[in-house]
Amino acid sequence: LMPKVYTGQTDLSAEQVMSVIAYLQSLTTEVDIPAIQKAMKKFGKVILEKEKLPEDTSGPSLAYHGPEWEILRDYPELLAKYRDLDTAGRKSFLETGLSEEQKEEIEEEASDWIDEGREVFEEMKCWQCHTIQGEEFGELGDPGTVGPDLTGIADIQPPEYLRESVLNPNAVIVPPKENHQDDEGKTKMPDYWQSLTLYQVDRLVYFLSSLTSKGEEKE
Repeated sequence: LMPKVYTGQTDLSAEQVMSVIAYLQSLTTEVDIPAIQKAMKKFGKVILEKEKLPEDTSGPSLAYHGPEWEILRDYPELLAKYRDLDTAGRKSFLETGLSEEQKEEIEEEASDWIDEGREVFEEMKCWQCHTIQGEEFGELGDPGTVGPDLTGIADIQPPEYLRESVLNPNAVIVPPKENHQDDEGKTKMPDYWQSLTLYQVDRLVYFLSSLTSKGEEKE
C-alpha cells in the first residue's frame, strides 16, 4: 500500500526524498551522499524532472516551496493543480482559485514564516554584514556593510536566487566584488547548507522575499 515515491506519486520534493534516505541511513551507518544521488538518478527521475533539477547535482536542491504549499497539502486536488502551473499561473491560482478561508490560512502561515525567517536572520547574525533599512538587529547600532544591502531585495530577486545565495554564495558575487571577496577571490559569506536546517532556510528566504524597496514587508 506504500506509494511509489520515486514515480512522483507523493508531494515530496527530491530534496525531501534524499533527506529521508539520509536519515534512515544514519540510524545504522554513516550517510553515503554519493549513493543517495546515484539512487535518485535511477529511481527518482520523475521527481527530478518535475522540479527541473539537474540529475548530477552535488549540492542541495534550489527548488523552493513557500508557505502556500504547507496549506495546500491539506487539499490534494488543489495542490495537484497548483504544482502543474508556471509562476504566473500559480500567482493567479492563489488569487482566484481558492476560497476566502483557504486564502486566510495561507496569509496566516505566510506571516508566521516571515517572523520565523527574521529570527533566523538575527540568530545567524546576518545583520553584521547586511543592511535592511528600517530594521534593527542585535547590539550593533549600525548595520553591516560587508555584504550587499538587502533593502528591497524582493523587488529585484526571486526566491530561488536568494536560496542559492544562502546555500551557495559563491555562485554569484554582486559588485563591487572586492568588498565581498577574500584573498582567493571567494565570497566572505559562509555557505549555510550544513549549518541551517531546510526549515530555517525556507523561512529565511521567505523573510528576505518579503522585503520591498521601502524596507517594508509585503504579504
